[in-house]
Amino acid sequence: MVSKDALTDQVRQAAVRVQGIATRKAQREAARRRRRTLIGTVAGVGGIGAAGAVALRSSAEIEESVEVEVPVSTAYNQWTQFEEFPQFMSGIDSVRQIDETHLHWAASVGGKTREWDAEVTEQRPDERVAWTATSGKQNGGVVTFHRLSDSRSKVMVQLDYQPEGVVERVGSVTGADRRRVRADLGRFKDLIEARGSSSGAWRGEVHNGETVEQ
Repeated sequence: MVSKDALTDQVRQAAVRVQGIATRKAQREAARRRRRTLIGTVAGVGGIGAAGAVALRSSAEIEESVEVEVPVSTAYNQWTQFEEFPQFMSGIDSVRQIDETHLHWAASVGGKTREWDAEVTEQRPDERVAWTATSGKQNGGVVTFHRLSDSRSKVMVQLDYQPEGVVERVGSVTGADRRRVRADLGRFKDLIEARGSSSGAWRGEVHNGETVEQ
């Protein structure tokens, strides 16, 4: 026959197990709700909580690099061919070079077409290309080129941009934008290594947005 004290202990232990199961179930459900809220935000139907999470990053900074099996001058020369950017940059529909320091961009983002103008603010052969947007989509950055050996170099991209709309903001929070830049650099690597040489080159210098006479 089970004593009263033993029965009380069994009941207490059972209650603890039930409470533990309930707690774990509540935690799983909360995690599912957070995932649904984030997914809903991507679809444009997220609630206030999701909007608050997205708003945590009003601007985004990205830094990625890739090593390429070509001389630094070859990598740099190819990068100066701005109108060929759509060949390896995802989402970029076109880049039109207006003059030596001004570009017009068109891109597809979240099913919408966006256009903006940019100015090359600094350019030094085999070293760096820096730019900033002058209208439309706010962004800027610098690409630097580093010699690793006579036949090998490193391309580093640093971007600073203002996410616009729900899709871009969620992409910033989840790291999708960083993965996209990494993939773009991977395609640049494939492109230049397959060619073995650049399709063109501009070896002029730009300081503070002005072309330096050679």
